[in-house]
Amino acid sequence: MGIIFLQNLPEIIHPINFLSAIFHKPFGNKKLTIQWQLIFNSLLVLFKQTIIPFMISKSLSYLGIFLLNTLSLLPLFLLYRLADAFYLLIFYVFGYRRKVVKENLYNAFPDKSSLELNAIEKEYYKFLS
Repeated sequence: MGIIFLQNLPEIIHPINFLSAIFHKPFGNKKLTIQWQLIFNSLLVLFKQTIIPFMISKSLSYLGIFLLNTLSLLPLFLLYRLADAFYLLIFYVFGYRRKVVKENLYNAFPDKSSLELNAIEKEYYKFLS
């Protein structure tokens, strides 16, 4: 997620305050117990906001790498069939950015008929898959 700079840390978990809470207060002090609770809660919030999302994104990256490596081991005829299935999904089922593609093709080729533009659009989606 990035480097956490000392000036961005909450005051209670700043290293100087943390050390003063440990070494300059007697252990029987009720104020120290509250400080320890605040330190623990601040560290827990920091952990939830930085470490856990980083761990999730890293594990998703490893999962994606594993899936791509597994996919690369498939024979070419299966990869072509998967690409055809993906084409059907993105063109007919999801319609990924169809309006934008149609508008861009119409602006790029105003002299072509709608049938030709539809053929170009289908070829684009086949290439995309």
